[in-house]
Formats: sequence, structure tokens, C-alpha cells
Amino acid sequence: MHPLKATAIAFAALATAATLYATVRLTRKHLRSMTRPREQRKIVGILYLAPVFAVDSLLSLAFKE
Repeated sequence: MHPLKATAIAFAALATAATLYATVRLTRKHLRSMTRPREQRKIVGILYLAPVFAVDSLLSLAFKE
């Protein structure tokens, strides 16, 4: 594997881990204090888009074929 590709994959994995951490943290905050349930359910749904995109991007980079 080319060293530049390995670096890119490592950086993408780090960014994916940070995205997963932030999503879990924000989701827990919203679910703990449900002051506006109708809005917060939609916000939590939108929050899950980021880790899905991050994991998909990481896998696309790692497995180009």
C-alpha cells in the first residue's frame, strides 16, 4: 500500500471516530433533555446522517474496488 494512501485512510479513520463520538454525545444530550420532542426527534435523525456518511467515505477510501 502506498504510504500516502495509508496516511489518508488513517486520517479518515480518525475523522470517522471523532464523528461517531460527537454524534453519540449530542444524541445523548438531546434524549436526556426532551424539552421539544417534535423538533428533537428530527434533530436526532439528522445527526445520524454524519456517521453514516463518514463510515461510507472511509470504506470507499479503503476499498476502492
